[in-house]
Amino acid sequence: MSKVKTWQLVVAAVVLFVVGGIVMINGSIMVSRGEADQAVSSYSTFGDVLGFNSGSSAQAAEGARRVSTGHTLQGVAWVMWLAAAALVVTGVRRSRRGSSPALAGDQQGHASPATYNSPATHSAPAPASPVDPAEGAVKRKPCPSCRESISVLAKVCRFCGIEVVSPAGAS
Repeated sequence: MSKVKTWQLVVAAVVLFVVGGIVMINGSIMVSRGEADQAVSSYSTFGDVLGFNSGSSAQAAEGARRVSTGHTLQGVAWVMWLAAAALVVTGVRRSRRGSSPALAGDQQGHASPATYNSPATHSAPAPASPVDPAEGAVKRKPCPSCRESISVLAKVCRFCGIEVVSPAGAS
């Protein structure tokens, strides 16, 4: 099964927004027509006296049906708009995750050409892994200022904003 691309999410969201707008307009027209039918059916006093074809209870019932259908269409449009908004949020999250500066390469874990040519990879030995092999999680340490648990790789505490000095940088 293939993955859904971010651009496909955006296209689906645009389609849902547009179709939702059309459904909302149709629902509003149905409500207006139904209310007009109900109003016309109540103006029967002078029409009966003067012999005009006046409104009837069938017309009032048709107006009530149109109003109900119109409100249902408007509800469907709101659901379509909420689904489109959810697709947009999903697309934004995916795009932010894909462009993370913390990644040294692409999303499959391949290193970028800049990583291969960087002098740091050839001159210095590889640092100790920040991942604890026993637990499979990133090692953590307390912030020297606020005592919140932060990654050993952190340069700035995400809670208090203080610059954290690593043990390698202290020597």
